[in-house]
Amino acid sequence: MKSIMIEVGGTDWKLLREQKLKLISMRLSIRPPNDTVDVLDGIVNLIDNIQDQAAEQIGENKVFGRLK
Repeated sequence: MKSIMIEVGGTDWKLLREQKLKLISMRLSIRPPNDTVDVLDGIVNLIDNIQDQAAEQIGENKVFGRLK
């Protein structure tokens, strides 16, 4: 698969973490089968991927916050 570069330097990582948690909470409140489940799962997976790649470049603390 071909890699692409996306500029995420202006990302508010704390806000993204909070939004991701809200999406996960929404996802857990929906009973399958429901098309919304697939949509939310896909968006959360995309955020996970973005966070993982950003953490490799700018550090886990910046992307994920202080891990306990």
